[in-house]
Amino acid sequence: MQSAQVSLINYLQSGGSIYFEGTEFGYYHAPGGSYNYGLWEYLGTQFGGDGNQVNNVSQVIGQDQWYGAAMHFGYPYGQEPDYYVDIFTPSGAGSLQQFSDQLDRGRVVSHVGATRGYRTIVSGVCFCAFSENAPMSTQQRLMNRIVNFLLGDDAVPPASSGS
Repeated sequence: MQSAQVSLINYLQSGGSIYFEGTEFGYYHAPGGSYNYGLWEYLGTQFGGDGNQVNNVSQVIGQDQWYGAAMHFGYPYGQEPDYYVDIFTPSGAGSLQQFSDQLDRGRVVSHVGATRGYRTIVSGVCFCAFSENAPMSTQQRLMNRIVNFLLGDDAVPPASSGS
C-alpha cells in the first residue's frame, strides 16, 4: 500500500471526513482497478460498474436519506460530464444511497464509519455540472448539506424547515 493511502486511512480512522468525486473514480480505484490500495472497505461503497462511454445521466435524483432528500437536478446528458459515469451502491452498515439517476442507478453514496465515526461520500457525478431546480434543489443548498454531513453537524433533516 502506498504511503498516501496509509495516510488517508489513518486520517479516516482518526475521525476525518472525505469527499471523492469523478466519473472514473470507481473504474480506476475499485478492486481490480489500476489504483486499488484497499481503501474501499473504508468508503462503505461498492463499485457497481463503469458507465457507458456517453448517455448515462440526464437527472440526479436525491433519495429519501438525508442529505440527498427531496433534491432533484438536471445533468448534461451526452456532454463531457456524462462520459463513463460510474455506478455506486452502498456496502454495509452506515452506508446510504444519496443520489440515483433517471434509471435508478446509484451514483452517490454516503458512509459513516461505525467504530471511528468518520464520514465519506463517493460520487460518480460531477457536482459542478448539476443544473439547478430552484428553490429547493440548488447547488448552494446541496453543498451546505454535504459540508454539514461531513462535519457531523447535520445527520437528520430538520423537521420544520424542510431544508
